[in-house]
Amino acid sequence: MANARYDNKAAGKRFVWLLLVMLIGLVFVYVGSHLAVKPSEINPKKSDIVTVATNGVITVNDYQKLLFFSGSDRVELFTKEMASNNLRIRNLQTGLEMAILQLVSMERFGTHTNYQAELKICLTYVEEGNFSSARTSWIDYLNYFVKPTKAESRLQLEKISASFEELKQIKSSQNAAVNLLDPPSLASTQWLVGSWLIAEILFWSIFGVLTQLLVKSSEFLIKGSFMPREKIIAFTKLAYGPILSIVIIEAMTVGWIGSGDYEIVSWTLPILAFVLGFNSRKTVTLFDRLSARIFGKLEKGVDEGPSVAREAYKQRLLAIMEANKPKTFDEVIENGIKVAKVMISNTVQNKEAKL
Repeated sequence: MANARYDNKAAGKRFVWLLLVMLIGLVFVYVGSHLAVKPSEINPKKSDIVTVATNGVITVNDYQKLLFFSGSDRVELFTKEMASNNLRIRNLQTGLEMAILQLVSMERFGTHTNYQAELKICLTYVEEGNFSSARTSWIDYLNYFVKPTKAESRLQLEKISASFEELKQIKSSQNAAVNLLDPPSLASTQWLVGSWLIAEILFWSIFGVLTQLLVKSSEFLIKGSFMPREKIIAFTKLAYGPILSIVIIEAMTVGWIGSGDYEIVSWTLPILAFVLGFNSRKTVTLFDRLSARIFGKLEKGVDEGPSVAREAYKQRLLAIMEANKPKTFDEVIENGIKVAKVMISNTVQNKEAKL
């Protein structure tokens, strides 16, 4: 009996040392692989998800990626700032173009041979969002060469100058808003995209399994209850734990499983993978419950027949088509602004023709 206990204790020590070597070896593999393939080289850039135009207007290229890589809190702050600034930029930019054209109609600029060329350059700069150059090409030109004499013209010129300055400040605010999308600095050390993300999940799931085995084996060894025959259970955990972690995480990212208050974003998945790996047995139970629920729905679908499935697909298709119809208020405003600009431009040209 004593010899059996001694043998079990010796086997337990060897197994604990084996787990330690495996864990340390995995750490070296993880660090080495991340030095060989740097996360900064493969992870998505902010410019892949959002586009900042030269005038400062931000366009989100993919809201799903934005949410997945930045998280709802950051995205909420960003979208509020972006929407407010985008509207201000569009309104100021349009108002600026109209104000410039109105200023032209107030003064007899026809006697200045260069003003048409300067006006065209200025409006081009405004449209492109190059507000500093627009201010230089137009405001300075008027002040030093044309010298508006009417009080209302000078007042209009001051308003135009103030609008240029405000647009420059909003552009800076937009760049600051984009910086809100940056994930925690630790996320920059992880692979967060495509098959590399799957590899990251596998790494952290195996970390979790090995850590749990090390903790439990050490406890059993200290208590003298380590059983060598249970090593096979440990090795099977190393096989099924990472696989089930990937399946559960995939189910969570597509919305099949809720996560409560714990947000699922790219840089939280390694944490989740570690937790699932550490609790491999509970992960099996969780997968059993998911499987039972899926099979329950499949059995119900078989009983209902194909007509219900076709109708559900038809309704989803109609919803997508309805969502793609142009019906936003912004589109109406944009069209109205274009018409107004044309009307003002035509009025200016008619006045010039009479000079």
